[in-house]
This record gives sequence, C-alpha cells and structure tokens, in this order.
Amino acid sequence: MRSAINKLSWSVPAMIGILLIAVACGGGTDNDAPVDIDATVSAGIVATQQAKESIDATVSAGIVETAESEPDLQATIEALISATNTVDPVPDPTSTPSPAPIAAVPTPTETATEVPTSTPTTITTPTKVPLSTPTAIPQPTPVTLPTPVIVPTPTAIPTPESLPDLIDRISPAVVRVLTDFATGSGVIVQSDDGTGLILTNYHVIEDGSQIDVVVSDTTTFRATLLGVDPTRDLAVLKICCSDFSSLPFAPTGSVRTGESVIALGYPLGVESLRISEGIVSGTQFDSELDRTELQTDAAINPGNSGGPLVLKNGEIAGLNTYVVRSSIGGTSVEGFGFAIASDTLASEFPSLRSGTTAALPTSTPHPQISGGVYTHPTRGFTLNIPSGWEVDLETFGAVRTWDSRTFAWVIVTSDRVTRDDGSDYETTPEYVVDWTLGPNSDWTAFDIKSENAVIFRTSSNGATPVLGHEFIFEFTQDGEVFDGAIHWFVVDGLFFEAFRAIPLSVKDLEQYANLDLLLRLTHVSFHPPAGS
Repeated sequence: MRSAINKLSWSVPAMIGILLIAVACGGGTDNDAPVDIDATVSAGIVATQQAKESIDATVSAGIVETAESEPDLQATIEALISATNTVDPVPDPTSTPSPAPIAAVPTPTETATEVPTSTPTTITTPTKVPLSTPTAIPQPTPVTLPTPVIVPTPTAIPTPESLPDLIDRISPAVVRVLTDFATGSGVIVQSDDGTGLILTNYHVIEDGSQIDVVVSDTTTFRATLLGVDPTRDLAVLKICCSDFSSLPFAPTGSVRTGESVIALGYPLGVESLRISEGIVSGTQFDSELDRTELQTDAAINPGNSGGPLVLKNGEIAGLNTYVVRSSIGGTSVEGFGFAIASDTLASEFPSLRSGTTAALPTSTPHPQISGGVYTHPTRGFTLNIPSGWEVDLETFGAVRTWDSRTFAWVIVTSDRVTRDDGSDYETTPEYVVDWTLGPNSDWTAFDIKSENAVIFRTSSNGATPVLGHEFIFEFTQDGEVFDGAIHWFVVDGLFFEAFRAIPLSVKDLEQYANLDLLLRLTHVSFHPPAGS
C-alpha cells in the first residue's frame, strides 16, 4: 500500500503536463477562417480547468477505489492517461502565431470530456496552520543567594581558675623567712639552675645574723643575702639547690584601682601559708622613699611583710610591707595596708640581684631628736626612739614610734585635764579617783588583766620621781589579739599617757623575744617633765 501511494504522487504532475500539451494543440476547425486566438485561449483555459477538475475527481476516485479493492494499479493509471488525452491541449505560449485581423469570433466548439460516473471525493488541501508565535520561555530569575556568613569557629572560653586552684599553683613560690630576730615572708621571683632568688622586705632580715628560708612549709634552706635597699625596704636572698617555682611581676602600669588581689604570707608566726583577699584601694608615690605603693584592704598582719600581693592571674602586684592601725591621735583605721608596687620591684630587682647594697639616705636630723632621744619642745617629756623604727612627730603633744615588721608600737600623748569645777588635777592619784581605763571604740574583748597604782618614773631632768598608775590588759582589734599596757602620769594639771601594744601571736614567738624586750624598754623610756 505504501508503494502505490508513492508512485501515484509521482504520476500526477506528468499527467498535468500531458494535458497542457493537448489543450495547446487541439481545438482547430476545418475551414480556413481566421481563428480568434484570445477566444481560443480562453476556451482552452476553461477546458483545462474543467479537465483539471475531472482529473482531480478521477484521481480521488481512483485513490478511493484503490484503497477499497486494491485493483491493478497499472490499469488504473492507463485509464487515467486515456481520459486525460481527450482534453484539448493548452497552446504553448512560446509558439503563439502572429495576430491575425480580428474577425467575428465564432462560438468555440466544446470538446466533450468524459466525466467519471462516480461522485468524486474532494481532497481537502491541507491548510498550513501557522505556528503560534512562540512564547518566550521565561528565563528563571536568578536568585541572589545571600552572601554566606562565615561563622568563626568558636574560641573555647577558658574556665576561670578557681581560687583554690590558683593558690595551689602559686603557693610553692611563697616562702617563710626566719632570722634570729624576726620572722616574715618572701616570694621567689627567679629560679634557674637549681637556684632561687627571693624578694622580701629589708626590715624582715634587718639585724639578723643568719637567715633561713622555708619552702612549701616543709624544707628549710640557709639563705645568702645578695643585696639590700633600706630606703625602699627591699632585699634579695639566694637559696640553693632545688627545683624552685617562681612568680612573675605584673607588667608596669597594669595594676588598676579596684582589681582583686590576694595577700599571701606567714602572719603572726604561723608555720603554714595563709591568704587574705581584697582589692587595690588606691595607688600612691612616696617621694621620700622613692617608691610606688598600693593600698589594699586585704588583711595584712605582722609576718605578712615581704610576702606577695598577687593578682587573680598569679602575677605579683606588690610586696606586702606595712599597715596603718591608728592615727597619731589614736583613732582606729581599717583597710590601710600597703605594698610596694610591682613597678618599683621590677625596676630595682636587677641591681639588688647583682649584689648592690644601697646606702641608707642621709636624713636631716629632727631638731627634737638627739642621740636617739626625743624631747617634746613645749611639754618637756622625753622618749627613746629605737634604731630602724618608724616615728611620727606631727601631732601636737604626741609622738608615736613602731616596728614596721610586727606593728608593735609605743604612743605618748599629753593634754591638760581639769575637774568638773574647772580646777586642775595635781597628781596621778587625784586623777585616778575620777577616771579609769576604758576601751577604744574599735576594740572588742577588752579585758584588764592587772592594775598597779604605785609605779614611779623619774622626770625628764632625772631629778624628781613622779608617781604613776599602770594598767595591763588585752584587746582585740581587726580580729587580732594584742597585749597592751598603759602608764598614766599627772603633773601640774598635765595628763600623760604612755601606751605600748604588740600582737600576742608575735610576743609569744621565740624569735621576737628581743623585739618584745626592746618594746618594753622603749615604753619605760618615757619620762614626764618635773613638776613645780
């Protein structure tokens, strides 16, 4: 079936060509009358159109019959060719004769064309369906992806070191310093080749004939004194031979007011390390001693001297040195501990390590101190000032001197006293009838141990004995128990009080026996003026 259709498609143009030739050649008459060419052509065209329609009908019928009965294709083609030959050919345009004179146009003879009896099936010429205008395929709108946020790998936040862990880490560098005269603390600031270099206060080792250092509360080493600076109250010791721990100085200028600090040392002669915690209360520069000092409210007691005041990272902020317990007038103060700042320590350590011994500054003698004896310019009393002790002469009618290693002190005050009627007390017994000893406002656990109404002291000129009254007592101040004694003397309406005190924990230590004796001697060195 497919082969027949293809051949048929090829034969239709050939048949149309044959038909055109027949139309061009046929249609003449027997007479010689001129032929009306236009009419002939028109008649030919009409005949051709009719023949074409007849051919189309025949072809359609043939296709239908072929499809239905499948007759012999060749016979069908020959029948179609025969039918086509009966149609007058179309004249060839190229052989058209010259026009003749126009005569009356005869009626053209119609050539009978055999018309198939079957009704032709009209073949519908397929209409080209124009393609719809293609709709542009929308391009996907590019999606702008957000710039990826690079999340940094989180840095592990270190867990803050607990206070117990900090103490465990730094305590091996804190040492106990012992002499035959005193006890205190120190800190190892350099360790290498089995050698440890210790920084402490000069007053801790002052006057000691030998120095021992106890490390980790267990092992004792004999120390060598390398260098001292009495003005700044610093000393460097050397011990050998072991694997020692050390602590660094805080960088210059890094210690700020308000920072948390810890005081470490061996207060009150204890044999195991003690700590106290506080803040840096302030900073000051002492131009007379050429050193920077940190004030702290961390508890500092006798024996803490020379120990480190450290930051929470274990760096040395300062060297605990002294505490102010009361004003010259006897007013109690709290939170007045002082440490030599790391700035001064770091700058002075290299020279002290090399063996430098700084000379004591040449001080201008106080006009009221001569040969170690102070004489009050208007009240006329005298008091010995021990070598190396601090002294305060600024308050009118009073003098105070103390040992900065232990805070043992002697204070003498004087004032005029009268009875309620305005008359003067002339002697000590008259005064004691109306008055007795009471505690200061910041004392607790005040307890008078003994009282003696008959003591004598010679006058400052050494010529007259003066009757006095003695109180022996204990009191607690800032959590520390003190042994105290007060002597009262009244001369011509002037009242004199000589007061000594020392921490009990220090007083009972064997190495402070000489200090306790010196304190007592200083106390009884007071001499009131001679009366009238």
